[in-house]
Parts: sequence; structure tokens; C-alpha cells
Amino acid sequence: MKKIIIPLFITIFIVYGIYNFYREDKINYIALGDSLAQGENPYGEIGYGYADNIKEYLSSKDKLKSYTKGYAKSGDTTQDLINKINTNMKVKINNEEIGIKRALRESDLVTISIGANDLLRSLNFDDLSLLESLDYSKIEKKIDQIIPKVDHAIREVKKYAKKEILVIGYYNPINKKIIDDEDLKDLVAKIDQEYEDICKQEKVEYIKVSDEFETHEDYLPNPFNIHPNYKGYEAISNKIIKYLGKNNKKLA
Repeated sequence: MKKIIIPLFITIFIVYGIYNFYREDKINYIALGDSLAQGENPYGEIGYGYADNIKEYLSSKDKLKSYTKGYAKSGDTTQDLINKINTNMKVKINNEEIGIKRALRESDLVTISIGANDLLRSLNFDDLSLLESLDYSKIEKKIDQIIPKVDHAIREVKKYAKKEILVIGYYNPINKKIIDDEDLKDLVAKIDQEYEDICKQEKVEYIKVSDEFETHEDYLPNPFNIHPNYKGYEAISNKIIKYLGKNNKKLA
């Protein structure tokens, strides 16, 4: 009898070990933030964004355990994200209602797009068709006020998410047909640097995308809307995938 039981237990132990290895090798992915995280297109529709591309990439590698962009919403500010964490907002993930705190604790990968609405709202850029010029000194003051809020939002996420956190960079949302000058480029560079400094301080990764949008006007086909088309979202996701392919232990 012992000759049968011992090999049986060994077999069960090996099978469980293999199962556990592959289960832990998979990734729980959460996309947090605003309309970019949600995938809003240049015509106001929620569609297929960079987060969905990342989800497909992970699926193609057989590395996806779960995915949601349900905590993200068009128009969200840094404070909205903080409030969702503080109130433990729930969404359905794999047919189970899960609070954001638990989701973050169990996450292997978190991407964050946040802060753009703080700036756009504070400057009343609700209708780009009415925009004729920019008060750069005013914008810089607003940026200085918003950057600490972005930092606060990242720190709130970090309270629960202990693995990979990627902050998606800022790009110039104003079409060159409306305003195209060196001061605007300098402003975007300043925002880029501020975001990157925060990420270094918080030990999270910053995914810079401004250069992609600077060289591809076709990513923003609607001059009166700040959201990219599919090609624009694909460019963002390609930057993320390139980083993950080099740095994520489960994908590298």
C-alpha cells in the first residue's frame, strides 16, 4: 500500500507545483486614470485604447490572468482617482465584484494616465475651436500646482500596488492647425520632465510618448479633440510593450 501512496503523493505534489508556478507566472493588469486609459477616440466614443492593446499582447503571450480598465473614466482628475481608492470603488473582474484596493494589492502591472484633465479644466480648455493663443506663464503656474497632485495620486496607488507601476506620459494635445510654436514645445518638455522627476522620486516607471505625437500629426486627426486615434494608441502601447519586453521578469 505504501508503495502506491508515496508515488501518488509525489505526483500530486509535482502537479500542484507546476500548476502553482504557471498560475503565479501570469499577470493581473489594471489600467487606471482618465479617457486615455479608457480608450476614448477623437470623436468622443469609448473604444479600443492602449490598455486593450496591452491586454491583447499579454494574452498572445499566454501571460494574462485578469484585466480591467473599469476603474478608469473619461474626465477623471487626480482627485477622482484618489477618491476611488479611498472609497474602495468596486468593478467586476472575471465575474467577481472586486474593490480597487484588493485589485491593486493583487496586481502585477498597473498603468496610470492622469493629470491632463486637472490642467485642461483649470485653463477652461473645454472647446479647442475657440482657442486662439496661450498664456504660457499662467499654464506654468497651473502645472506647478498640479504636479504635487499627480504625485499624491501615484503615492495612493503605491500604498496597495507593490509590483509594476507605469505612468503614461503627457503629449501635446493641441493640434498644430490651432497653435504651433516653440513655446508650446517647451511647455510639453517641461511637463514631461516634471512627470519623469516624480516617477524617479516614487520609483515607478515613466513611459514618455510626447516624441511620438510630435512627429505624427495623424495620431490626432480631429483638431478640436485631444484624443488619439487607433494609431496613436498603438504607438503608446508599443512603448509600453517595448519596456515590458526588456524589464518585466515574466515577459523579458
